[in-house]
Amino acid sequence: MLVMFGMYSYWYRTGDAVIGTNIFAGALLAELSMLIPSTASISLTSTTTTKDQQCTSIPRTIFAVLLLAFGLLAGSFPPSHWEWASWSRGLANFGFMMFPAEVDLYRYWPSMGAQAITLSIIIMPKFQVWLSHPFLMWLGQISFPLYLIHGPLLRSVLIWMVFGMRKLVWMPNPGTAREQTREVTVLPMPKAWVVLLSVPVFFVILGAASQCWNVYVEPWCAKVTRWVEDVMCPRLSEGVGKVESLEKGLPSPNGKGGLLC
Repeated sequence: MLVMFGMYSYWYRTGDAVIGTNIFAGALLAELSMLIPSTASISLTSTTTTKDQQCTSIPRTIFAVLLLAFGLLAGSFPPSHWEWASWSRGLANFGFMMFPAEVDLYRYWPSMGAQAITLSIIIMPKFQVWLSHPFLMWLGQISFPLYLIHGPLLRSVLIWMVFGMRKLVWMPNPGTAREQTREVTVLPMPKAWVVLLSVPVFFVILGAASQCWNVYVEPWCAKVTRWVEDVMCPRLSEGVGKVESLEKGLPSPNGKGGLLC
């Protein structure tokens, strides 16, 4: 953990708030989750608690709630015009003192917020139970395909749902000081009821498409990956097959105990 903390500090000081710090923060939090007693020490199903558990759970709950509130606040830091609100000005002024010089505050604060939210979930068993709801578990299962396809669907399906076949209109554009005023074509603003109906329907379509990706596309990608491994690294593929056999309680393919014999 000391090595990972050192790497986290290094990337923090070098200004990498998106990749380096989050990678080692995730590794640190994973190690921390093995050390901090959660559901293993605080029974979630028992209706009785000891005085020690109650005394421990009260400060633990307060600390977790404060971490969660801080994480939500930090994660809401705007990408621009942070000076418009007092809470974002306060975060910016604090960030100027805490973060390295000449860094993008919009990169640092959301990263700090995500790490704080994750830590609050680790130390608070009730948060873990709430996040174990079947609907939230399903969202976690489709999170990767949702990340992959939401952009193309936004630019195709949602655009057609909101704007449809509306005609482009000409609007005056003041231009810059060196350019004369000219006209540009824009799409007219859609009606409010169209947006209110289109957005929920789009989320249903997005969820259904992500589920179909998990069911039909992901297994095919796994088969292609396994075929490439068989062709490029046959001994590695043989070792993986032996590990799978051992996990299932079956003898290894060559009848021996080694993985790569």
